[in-house]
Amino acid sequence: MARYRFSVVACARWESPFIVEWLNYYRSIGFDHVFLYCNDDDPRELYGTCLPFVLGNDPFVTFRHYPVQGEQLRMYSHFLRHDRDLTEWVGFFDIDEFLRLPPGLTIGQFVGGIGAPADCVLFNWIFFGPNGHRDAPGGSILGDYTRRQKIIHPFTKYVARADVLTGSQLHDVATGNGFWHSPISHVDGPVRVVNAIGEDMSRYYEGFPEASAAFANDPGRSAALLATAMVHHYAFRTETAFVERAKRGLGGAFGDQTIWSDLAAGAGFASFLAGLHEIEDRSLAHFWPDLLGKARATTIPVTGQPGLPASRGKVATQSSISAWSAGSSPEADAIRALNGVIDGRGKFHTDLDDVPWWRVDLGAVHGISAVKLFNRMELPAIAARANRLAIDIGFDPDRLIEVFRRESEAPFGGADGQPLVFAPAIPIPGRFVRIRLLEKNYLHLDQVEVYGEALPLASHP
Repeated sequence: MARYRFSVVACARWESPFIVEWLNYYRSIGFDHVFLYCNDDDPRELYGTCLPFVLGNDPFVTFRHYPVQGEQLRMYSHFLRHDRDLTEWVGFFDIDEFLRLPPGLTIGQFVGGIGAPADCVLFNWIFFGPNGHRDAPGGSILGDYTRRQKIIHPFTKYVARADVLTGSQLHDVATGNGFWHSPISHVDGPVRVVNAIGEDMSRYYEGFPEASAAFANDPGRSAALLATAMVHHYAFRTETAFVERAKRGLGGAFGDQTIWSDLAAGAGFASFLAGLHEIEDRSLAHFWPDLLGKARATTIPVTGQPGLPASRGKVATQSSISAWSAGSSPEADAIRALNGVIDGRGKFHTDLDDVPWWRVDLGAVHGISAVKLFNRMELPAIAARANRLAIDIGFDPDRLIEVFRRESEAPFGGADGQPLVFAPAIPIPGRFVRIRLLEKNYLHLDQVEVYGEALPLASHP
């Protein structure tokens, strides 16, 4: 029996800054192991970065150094000859490729849920651009790069049953190979191949690329594929990457990389970049905020613990609910802004009210020392709806006093570390805190945090 169910085989050259996010991503979507071939001249930097994944009794990564530059087929052949039997399924994904599955599904659940039995599932590429980043911003690939081409690329990657990957043609350099895009014409026996929506793909590469591109971009099929599973290809993570692709070497499979450095030096570079940024695609942008938000579930609740909002776990309500509300009542929708999950997404949503508002009841009078508002971050236009707002505080929900007003043309942030913070010089006594827009609009925020200490009864009415 195979040791692993789903594995990835990858070749890496100059990928140390990106490898940790990539490894964590594939582990989080259900892959059991990565066979990682380092193609750097000196393997120590990448090896040191990968140490947490390499060490231990059951490491997530098998690390190997292949010293000959650009010999991708040789590295994959090494895996097929020595380690193929260790895994039931395998995919060949580069470090700039992230397989996007339907939210909440692992690779095992996804493959098991495809209607037709298959030996291989093909996933099309979609190309993302550098998003205006000349140099790497140093954050998350998935969060920093959210604009892509409109069309689906005809090339595919796949996951396949490892036992179908047999035959001398898999190792034949003379054929031009590229079996990691599709195994159909390279294996000895028949292979049942489908795409992400279960369609037969046995003849997909006949007439490549024109016929394949037309098939993938048929309007109905394109919409279905984009809504299901794709490979996000971040081939150009910065504008300088076009030059760096040639600088890293021109041996083996890297021999044609001068086309990218030549492009960067040419007059058509700006229009090429524009073609990589045709539409906004944030389908993976919230992956890490959602994953890291789970850390809050580990918080040990301690009464009076410094730093915890006084509003956490309290009762809230709002002026109305809408078609976009997650809660079925104003109370059920409003309380979602107090759950502590800061991920840039709207937690409550009023209707289009003349003066929409959201309010929390702290349960007792507090000396309120700060109110933090975390905005939605999906799009600037969405965040801008909260540009003009006020904060009201008081003892009676029907008689609150305005203590802060904001009228600005610039949206404030939230999950990016730039929430709106109102911190009075002296704590303001009050039990109720209301957020109120100053104009007719929708009110929706990610989180509201109210800080302060409960006051003794003698100190307030």
